[in-house]
Amino acid sequence: MEVGQVSETVEVTTQTPSLQTDNSTIGQTVTANAIQDLPLNGRNFVSLATLAPGATSGGPNSMSGGTRPDDRRQSSSISVNGQNETLNNYLIDGMDNNGRYIGSIALRPSVDAMQEFRVETSLYTANVTKTAGGVINIITKAGTNNIHGTLFEFLRNDIVDANSNYNFAGGTPLPKGKYRQNQFGGSIGGPIIKDKTFFFGDYEGLRIVQGVAFTDRIVPTDRQKGLVNAAGYDFSALPVQIKDPVTNAAFPGNIIPFNRVDQTIKNLLPLFPKATNQNVTGAVNYQNNVARTQFQSTFDVRVDHRFNDANSLFARYSYNDTTTLTPNAFPAVNGILGGGCNCSTGNGQTSVPTGSYSGTAKQRGQNIQVNYTHVITPNLVLQVRAAYVRQALQSLSDNTLSAPDAATKLGIPGVNTGLLRTSGLPQMTLFPYASLGDQLFIPELVFENTYQGNGDLHYTRGSHNLTAGFSYIRRHVYLNQSPQARGFFAFNSTTPSGYTTGVGDTFAAFLLDTPQTFSRNIQLVSFGSVGNEIGAFLQDDWRVTQNLTINAGVRYDVFTPFSEQHGYMANWSIEQNKLLIPGQNGVNDRANVPIDYSDVSPRIGFAATLKPGLVLRGGYGISYYNGLISQAPYLQNVPFVFSTNANCGVGQATPCPTLLQGPPLPPTSVDLSLANNANLAGTVSGLSSSLKMPYIEQWSLNLQKERSLRPNARPTTG
Repeated sequence: MEVGQVSETVEVTTQTPSLQTDNSTIGQTVTANAIQDLPLNGRNFVSLATLAPGATSGGPNSMSGGTRPDDRRQSSSISVNGQNETLNNYLIDGMDNNGRYIGSIALRPSVDAMQEFRVETSLYTANVTKTAGGVINIITKAGTNNIHGTLFEFLRNDIVDANSNYNFAGGTPLPKGKYRQNQFGGSIGGPIIKDKTFFFGDYEGLRIVQGVAFTDRIVPTDRQKGLVNAAGYDFSALPVQIKDPVTNAAFPGNIIPFNRVDQTIKNLLPLFPKATNQNVTGAVNYQNNVARTQFQSTFDVRVDHRFNDANSLFARYSYNDTTTLTPNAFPAVNGILGGGCNCSTGNGQTSVPTGSYSGTAKQRGQNIQVNYTHVITPNLVLQVRAAYVRQALQSLSDNTLSAPDAATKLGIPGVNTGLLRTSGLPQMTLFPYASLGDQLFIPELVFENTYQGNGDLHYTRGSHNLTAGFSYIRRHVYLNQSPQARGFFAFNSTTPSGYTTGVGDTFAAFLLDTPQTFSRNIQLVSFGSVGNEIGAFLQDDWRVTQNLTINAGVRYDVFTPFSEQHGYMANWSIEQNKLLIPGQNGVNDRANVPIDYSDVSPRIGFAATLKPGLVLRGGYGISYYNGLISQAPYLQNVPFVFSTNANCGVGQATPCPTLLQGPPLPPTSVDLSLANNANLAGTVSGLSSSLKMPYIEQWSLNLQKERSLRPNARPTTG
């Protein structure tokens, strides 16, 4: 009998153990199998992040919830342990993947490109920084020696759908809105050179056409618009008395004569659509069903190369592109869109299924990354990474491109100054009537470029697993967004501007061109800010005994305040009672905002196996995060912005500017002499000369038990 051959087999599986026995960090790893097999609405992997303990979906109107102009993509809003959803740290293959100005994920690869992703919610190890919430790290797929691929098409439509309850909210039912959703694509991976070079690529397309029902709008009737009664604008159906704000006398028959309404207001009236229920005055009387569209393309390309047993490298390029059209409630009139939100204040929006802020939004994310691994000795490994991330957002208002001079055409001077941010119409609120004009805070243009590099050195000696690392990130943020670039006119039924009595109805006040309040806040320049993030850490995972592991580490971070590349920033100094402008009077390029060098973060935790299947874990840690992410808008003060406000209620001597007069014009140039003015009017913002970075302290103690059902166990109830 011959001696048989001796062989050894090492089997590697992607399944993660349900019970972590050597790590104090609280989190959840979602593998490729789980991503493919678990129900996943819209193939949005973010939905699976809520499987982690302490993680929940963020608010529907959050910055990354998909309903705001800042981020129109499918929601990536996650709140961890009750923290704001903008305070998470997103990583891809170990590198920063954050749109820091908006506070959302910068680039989201297709789920077909994900090998796994991990969500950590508490007690992070020392390699983690910049978070008060969670850490979401995506690991992308690599090719293998075998060719593997996928092909998919998912279709949803309204053919078998019932009509939405929302379509019955306005009395007369609206027809069922359109719904078409197509998701299609595929992936393929395999060898370029066997055992040496591999590739992986994927593509995913998303096409959505979704009906949006507007059933809660109040518009003036034909009588109120002067289209029925030859005597004028007829308010006889209203229970309130309409008064002349000049004489304080009631208009006879509650009818405003035609000659009391100026031509600018007459030009604006056609922007109000015809009421779908002419018998209702001052209540919901307009319904409409329009379509929202969203088209998205995503692809990833990755190449891995193995030089030898000690050296390997991979490079990846990822791309997202999303274009979203959020519809206007009113149809266009001569190419001009009127608006139609029920805005009770400057920002208040009536909720509809897809949010508000109508207009077109384009969002593009790109990421290129190179990772290099060098095995120095069997117990000493070096990893070096470099990456570039670009996120571009162009969120435009309704008339930005189609009717940039809409205000001038309709007789409102001083609005359209030739700048993109002043294109379209000012907002005119007539609560409870639907408003007119382009939305506030848009156009919004944000371009964020992130350059980064980091390195880790892993050393194993006995029961100690030591890791030391360094990271550097440089962020460039370009921002063009004004709160009220075109002006904001608010009309009220009781306090018209500059007069001593009320009119009685908001639309009547609009006809008489008597605003209650007016404001205009506009950037005079575009802001380009630059900031650095530097960090270093040391981590020791010590296997004290077979049943006890200590995770100990320390981290040091420096987050430099932003500087503006042209000096376009102004910091209000409380101590000196004046504006500090870079380059003026010895002020440095950070407007004298100090750098905090004291951000030391200790982390300590343990995991103890009390008996098989039962683990006690706990620990304590401090995590600093960059509280200066939105520093750029905070330091947008005069002379780089123009701001004016007027409250013109009953008893006020100075009336607000009317629509016929138009808003005050902003200056055509920046006046740097304001840096020496200690008596500025209006609102200014500033950062303290003793500024410190915010941080969060975490501690926890928890007991985790793994329980497996007996093979033939019967379910019990009780």
